[in-house]
Amino acid sequence: MRLQRVLASALFFLIASAPLARAADDAGTATLTNAQGLYAQAAYEQALALLEQLDPKTSASLAEGQAIWRYRALCLIALGRSADAESAIEEMVRVDPGADVDEELPPRLQGLVKDVRARVVRDVVRQGYERGRDLYGRSEHAAAAAEFERVIALLDDRTLSLTKEPSFADVRLLADGFLRLAKAAPPANPTAPISGPGPTAAAEPAASSDPAFVPPVPILQDIPPFSRSASSGFMARNEGDLDVDVSADGRVVNARIVSSIHPVYDLILAAAAKTWRYEPARRFGEPVPYTKRVHVVLQVK
Repeated sequence: MRLQRVLASALFFLIASAPLARAADDAGTATLTNAQGLYAQAAYEQALALLEQLDPKTSASLAEGQAIWRYRALCLIALGRSADAESAIEEMVRVDPGADVDEELPPRLQGLVKDVRARVVRDVVRQGYERGRDLYGRSEHAAAAAEFERVIALLDDRTLSLTKEPSFADVRLLADGFLRLAKAAPPANPTAPISGPGPTAAAEPAASSDPAFVPPVPILQDIPPFSRSASSGFMARNEGDLDVDVSADGRVVNARIVSSIHPVYDLILAAAAKTWRYEPARRFGEPVPYTKRVHVVLQVK
């Protein structure tokens, strides 16, 4: 009986709160409309006072939130508060960095939005790449892929031309590599550790010196692609080496570049190596951890 009363109370709260939420949204829209009318009448102080009552981050829609930031900036510019206007535009751009400049804006505001967007998007791209990399490292592959897709969309935006800068060309290459890996990664096994210290293993013995030893045999060892056109001039060689620590169950728990192919591609290769699988090394028929050296030769396009 008590549970029924609790459920009934919760249901009543949900039903009663829905009209309140709609009323709050309607009130916010009405306040924005009034502020726009005051701005059109050149009553900038009064319009700004209304706009500061609204929280763009909790507005009814993205478009309404952006309109709040935009009209705040317009009022602040009209009042000669350029630094505050720039801060408002920065918030607007961070919420929707992919949005192009509205050509219906006054020319002065268009120029300010372009300048702020060019600066802010660089931070957004770097931060987005770092979030994607961290998500990938935690094997949250779907979230990582979504983050890398957003990063790549901004990097490919022709109005920004970020990839003309060598550092962002490298970020584009790396984000694309991680995106491919994230989409191809198998579902994480919640019962198996994803990362950890590499196994303790001696150098690979020659078959003749240890007849009881059988080295690991690759089951999955896909080499990620690499394009010379995306190398940004750093490409020094088409081959390199990395050491992979293969656990006794055939997983790669660590990977280290021994000889570099390319500073960006090395990171992609090391990340890809952690998805490889092997038939584990064996000694006297028992699986053992082992460090295997892999020589990579690329057919670079």
